[in-house]
Amino acid sequence: MSMTLRRLILLATAAIGLFVGVWAAIWPDGFYAAFPGFDVLPLDVQGALVSLVYNRGSRMTDSPGTDDRREMRAIRDLVAA
Repeated sequence: MSMTLRRLILLATAAIGLFVGVWAAIWPDGFYAAFPGFDVLPLDVQGALVSLVYNRGSRMTDSPGTDDRREMRAIRDLVAA
């Protein structure tokens, strides 16, 4: 692996960790409450969940008359397992 690629991977990993850390300090109830066990997941998985909560919110209850949060509950249950 080239030195440039290694540096890029390290920078990306650091950026994800920083984003997760800063966002967690600003909005701790969001993904920690939504996804128990979040803090022990690999950083790339944490990044994906942060993106999901950032874009869709952490709500686990459906809107009236819909099943629009089914996937969020399924992900939550898998993270907790």
